[in-house]
Amino acid sequence: MILERCPTPCIERPTNGFWQDLGSILKRIGNTIIRWDQLSEQRRQLAEMDDRLLSDIGLSRADVSRMTNRRFWDDPVSRGERVDERYRTSGHVPRR
Repeated sequence: MILERCPTPCIERPTNGFWQDLGSILKRIGNTIIRWDQLSEQRRQLAEMDDRLLSDIGLSRADVSRMTNRRFWDDPVSRGERVDERYRTSGHVPRR
């Protein structure tokens, strides 16, 4: 039995593919951490608002309590919860 060597490599993947994949993964991790920080800051600001400000934006103290008691990674947008368009700000809430 004679084994012949394949003239072209069986796996043709550029050597920099690994680094591009790693960079992509690190970027997603960074974006996730930034999003968690934004959620934490938004919830902190909501908790600090007085009842008059909350009523101006149509929220009650119970609504705020429900929102601020979530874990920092609990992102309502990623779960598909509806977000009122009035409260979207550019760059802060990812659109689906």
